[in-house]
This record gives sequence, C-alpha cells and structure tokens, in this order.
Amino acid sequence: MLIKKRAFNLEEGALLASGTQDRGTIAFYVAELDRISQQFLRQMIPASDPVGKAKTLFTWLWISKPDRYQSREATN
Repeated sequence: MLIKKRAFNLEEGALLASGTQDRGTIAFYVAELDRISQQFLRQMIPASDPVGKAKTLFTWLWISKPDRYQSREATN
C-alpha cells in the first residue's frame, strides 16, 4: 500500500517485516531510530560511502552500548 502511494518509510517497513504490528510500538521504535541516528551524526563524521557508514555505525553502537547483545553460547 505504501509503495503504491510512493510513500515508503524504510524504518517502518523494516519493523512491519519483523512482525511488529502495533502502530504505537512502530512509532516508538521509529522515534528511537531517529534519536540514535541524530546522536550518531552529531558525534561522528559520516563516511562518504554507505558501507563505510554502516561499519562506522556498527562500531559506534558497539562502543557506546557494549552490553546490548547477549551471547548465544550455551552456559554449562
């Protein structure tokens, strides 16, 4: 529907594709993604190419919030 109207929002589309259906939840996460993006742009000099920018963003996220991910290794 959004594509037919040529009004596609990548962030919203990704959340819909992930199975998120609640509009309030989608709005919350889109706002969070925007906040993170603005913070990233203020603190980092963006790379000129998309792959370089993605690598820089991944590194920045890893350094700024290293406890975000949990290891999937089984604990014995």
